[in-house]
Amino acid sequence: MLEEPRDWLPLMLPGTEGVSIKVYKMDEVTHRAVVKVRFDLRTSMPRQTYHCYAIAYTVSGSWSCDERSFDTGDIAYGTFGDDSTPTGEKDTEIMIVLDSPTGRYIDNAMPDGSVLHLGERWLKALEGVGLPEYRQLDQMPLVDRLPDTRNVA
Repeated sequence: MLEEPRDWLPLMLPGTEGVSIKVYKMDEVTHRAVVKVRFDLRTSMPRQTYHCYAIAYTVSGSWSCDERSFDTGDIAYGTFGDDSTPTGEKDTEIMIVLDSPTGRYIDNAMPDGSVLHLGERWLKALEGVGLPEYRQLDQMPLVDRLPDTRNVA
């Protein structure tokens, strides 16, 4: 049984204002992560590309991914290559299981064209962390920032 992490951790990455996370487990053997995400009212994440399978159960509130909407009790499925912008319509909590054979999970597209890759190293660093520890954690070395490749020939 997984213990409930004590604190919501407000994401401190570009484009994630109003989004918090609890990382229950990041299993480095199976490459499975169990997380809970909370969106404040009308909060969006950057555009995301998935390098994993995802099952998201809406614990409370409502949210959307582009043209699809989800309410309390709804389940969303995602797969490799899915590309979307998740947005919380109300204060929303979502429990998510991420499965990846490679340990790659989600890429966030930044306005400058670069990409922030949120992978196993980042998730493992947040597993079970309390707010005091988290506030001391520099997250940027834990994510891979990939350069803008939009105009590369």
